Amino acid sequence: MKTVSFFSRILFLLISSMCLESPSIHTLQAQTTQDAQWKTGNRIIVRGGVAVPLFGYAALPIAIADFTPQEGRTPAGAAMLGGTLGIGTMYRLHPSVAVIGGIDVNYNPYNTVDAEKNLRTSIGAINLLGLNVNLLSSALASILQSSAAFSAEPHINATALAGLRYDAQIVPAVLSAYLSGELGAMFGVFPKTQSKVNITIPLFNINTDIINSINQTSGFGFAWAVGGGLLVSERVNIGVRYLAASPVYTSQIANTVETRGGATGTINIPIPGIGRISSQDIISSILGAFPAREASFSLPTTMLQCTVSYAF
Repeated sequence: MKTVSFFSRILFLLISSMCLESPSIHTLQAQTTQDAQWKTGNRIIVRGGVAVPLFGYAALPIAIADFTPQEGRTPAGAAMLGGTLGIGTMYRLHPSVAVIGGIDVNYNPYNTVDAEKNLRTSIGAINLLGLNVNLLSSALASILQSSAAFSAEPHINATALAGLRYDAQIVPAVLSAYLSGELGAMFGVFPKTQSKVNITIPLFNINTDIINSINQTSGFGFAWAVGGGLLVSERVNIGVRYLAASPVYTSQIANTVETRGGATGTINIPIPGIGRISSQDIISSILGAFPAREASFSLPTTMLQCTVSYAF
């Protein structure tokens, strides 16, 4: 009997405990439901994805002058598919209206392979003593040889943007579509590049490298963005954003000539159809195509950011 009484007391205590805890369970469920709806309040958003360069930002340098930034001339970006990573905040004033803001970093490699091909081709269009001479033509192949190489660091930029977002509920607390608009600034880093043209004249034992170097430089510019996408379960955001900015840079350009072999300034070379010219004239013509000076320029930087983000 004592044993039965003991177990009866334990059973009574367990039932009483469950009855006392049930209101807390209901409260937790209510909080979870309220949290899932996210009608108002702030959340932190972490996002990542791909950055697709557009227009001039993705264009390749074609002519030899395109490889050196010049005052008043828009350079080619030659940017390739890259990545983007960011963190932001979203404060809902209303279930459909929110204030948004955030910082994003974008990384786009430079298309050095195709740029180098175009540099090699553009060498053939230099102006020599008032004439356009193709240094790679078969008529000159036995007298002088020419080659080119190009290298560049990647494009890196960061944006700080803020704006508004409108969400249209498709299935409340489950799925919504949104549109957004933002304004702010971009901090850009123009990559360090180097163009190297080699001129070799085997007959006179001349081997010359003409090197044009552009140092890495940074600048700021106004930026804006518009976007849209889907919000799933009030947490997972799948979106596309069009970003545009025009940072202003000041480039530091330097030319160097490295000559091995004969004295280039004193040797006259017979050029079919032109006559005899100094090998120094050839080098000076190529140097003239790479102006060595400080220049201010803007680089229109446009891209599509395709991202997946999570709201905490």
